[in-house]
Amino acid sequence: MGKKETEKLRIRDIRAKHLDKSIQIEGIIRQTSEIRPQVVSAKFKCNKCGTVLSVLQADKTFMEPQRCSCGKKDKFVLIGRDWIDVQRIIVEELPKTIEKNDLPRQIAVFLKEKLTDPSKERLTRPSSKVKVVGTLVEMPVILDNDAISNRCDLAIVAEDVALLGN
Repeated sequence: MGKKETEKLRIRDIRAKHLDKSIQIEGIIRQTSEIRPQVVSAKFKCNKCGTVLSVLQADKTFMEPQRCSCGKKDKFVLIGRDWIDVQRIIVEELPKTIEKNDLPRQIAVFLKEKLTDPSKERLTRPSSKVKVVGTLVEMPVILDNDAISNRCDLAIVAEDVALLGN
């Protein structure tokens, strides 16, 4: 399999056509969250037949199985979860990349697993200038009535973060 093509972009130039593609941005970290665990997979046991079902946890809400092969549709017993560490940072455009009277744009970047290692902590300090390579993803916008908007926010799931020279 060939190497994935990565497009270098300014944050303000990111558009829908870049969704699910590898992009590279440069900017200043303005905010960081604490590192927190996130469930990526959960195992459930059907209390009717004993089958163990594994459910990938890709959405924001915790998902249970829809049904078992025996036909059972509800009340499964949670028997295990797989966790990873995640951190959210906000990256803002570098001043040198924007026009005089423009406001800097920002984007959320999600760091997972190896990028949350304590040895990488200096990469995520506010005011650090960084280069981020990752995949652009959509973040659903939840409306006041709990419905999902037809508009979404964008974020980057980082594959690599490196400090920029001054």
